[in-house]
Amino acid sequence: MNTQRTSHTAILLKNGKVLVAGGSDGHSCVFSSELYDSKTGNWTSTGDMSLDRCQHTMSALTNGKVLVAGGDTSDAEIYDPSSGIWTTTERMHTTRLGHTASILADGKILAAGGETDSAEIYDPLTGNWTATNRMHRQRYQHIAVVLTNGDMLVAGGFGGDNSAELYVSPKKTLATINKINNLSNGHNNTTGSNNYL
Repeated sequence: MNTQRTSHTAILLKNGKVLVAGGSDGHSCVFSSELYDSKTGNWTSTGDMSLDRCQHTMSALTNGKVLVAGGDTSDAEIYDPSSGIWTTTERMHTTRLGHTASILADGKILAAGGETDSAEIYDPLTGNWTATNRMHRQRYQHIAVVLTNGDMLVAGGFGGDNSAELYVSPKKTLATINKINNLSNGHNNTTGSNNYL
């Protein structure tokens, strides 16, 4: 990469390139982003975000654009691969750091936790965030995975100990389920950009 990064995000774009954005260079969070081209093996700088971010989230929208949200802020912005430009969108209702952002079956994005128990949904068609039911615990660096039935599993993280809960999509409610066997802090899901199993 052109810039040293930790606590950054990366996502596969529809054009086959990988977008990497934000993170810490070892001294402070950065606002730069870059593209990896697997055909050439080269990294190329692209547009800068409007502010520096660490421990934020990155989500692929159905229109091919990318939503970045949070990172010790409530600000959110969208990357357009066709122009390489970031454009700000409506802020989240809550500042989030180390949260999750999952793509629901209807294409909306559910942001949950990040040193809080709150959750909210982003609608790409309107550009607005809407608060939804709170989780039963505050969570930070937890995991969230959308299941094949449209529900979302949230588990572990700091503050969540070995607890887990389900976000039931049609009812927009959260229900506690059986605890996970091992305490899990700072873990990540590995299901790809869509978070579907």
